Amino acid sequence: MARSENPAMTTRQRDRRRAIRWTSAIVGLTFLTIVLLGPAIGGLITQ
Repeated sequence: MARSENPAMTTRQRDRRRAIRWTSAIVGLTFLTIVLLGPAIGGLITQ
């Protein structure tokens, strides 16, 4: 119940946590896409 006591700090921490989560998700998806599609794109370029 600490959120109702100090809403400013909790909202700031929540926004920062959400931003970190979004950044990590985007980085992870980009890394997976490069790892999965890297060999296919390399094969197309070498051909």
